[in-house]
Amino acid sequence: FVGLYESTVADQYVPYVRPQENGYKTETRWLTLTDDSGSGVLVAGIPDFSFGALHNIHDDFESPKGKLSMYRKDAKSANTHTNDVKPRDLVNLNIDLGQMGVGGDDSWGAEIHKQYRLLGNKYEYSFRLRPVVKEDDILKLAKERL
Repeated sequence: FVGLYESTVADQYVPYVRPQENGYKTETRWLTLTDDSGSGVLVAGIPDFSFGALHNIHDDFESPKGKLSMYRKDAKSANTHTNDVKPRDLVNLNIDLGQMGVGGDDSWGAEIHKQYRLLGNKYEYSFRLRPVVKEDDILKLAKERL
């Protein structure tokens, strides 16, 4: 749904039983990440983007042991339960065009529905980064075009 949403980075974390990347948002027009004083960064898509913002890095969700290790030989940790994932004192912001899911309607081999596949050979996207402070008119800044 198109709307104006407000949340915290901590609230983006989804405690899946098996740790994995989570909290991903798509078709985003703009985003601000600010601290308690209102200072931070504005990300504006040209025209839109996808993102994830967590208090973890991607390797925190990797499991190098067992069946999944064939995908990430370089993973440094072995997380088997959600309580193995500890939040870090940072905000990890991942900005990209999109991502394709790992499976369809189950996790046992069903293919991803066609409308959720990334099948192109080449993709391009753009975004703009701008520092912001509490006094800024965020809505006006987000609508500015270069």
